[in-house]
Amino acid sequence: MPKVSLQDLSSSDARFLLELQRLIEEGESPGTVQLARRLGVRPPTVSEVLKRLEGKGMVRRTGWGRFELTARGRRAAETLLHNHRVIESYFVIAFGLDVEYACREASKIGHLVGERVVASMCRSLNWPDRCVHGKEVIHWSCR
Repeated sequence: MPKVSLQDLSSSDARFLLELQRLIEEGESPGTVQLARRLGVRPPTVSEVLKRLEGKGMVRRTGWGRFELTARGRRAAETLLHNHRVIESYFVIAFGLDVEYACREASKIGHLVGERVVASMCRSLNWPDRCVHGKEVIHWSCR
């Protein structure tokens, strides 16, 4: 499978993939309506972004309003979630930002920060097991 370049994702693509991965991590089977509710957008917006992600080989439709991540999409989503958790933790620990503000800012840039920068953040944080929200951080690509 070709390496996924997060920098090629739009901000909305990254936001949707990140939220999809969070839903999956919570044991949910994501659907269009559920994703729209979580992201605060209308279902047609979700359909539009999912169609774009499907064109990029990141998601596959599995039925009416239902979809799943492909292997490529899962890799991108897991990387986005890893980056987000590392960046927000770095912002809190290194800069003293409050957790919610750090989380919002990390959400804006997680797909733009290069893997060497994230790996450096991981190293400086001593590869944290948990982010500042207590969620697991899996370091399969930054060591």
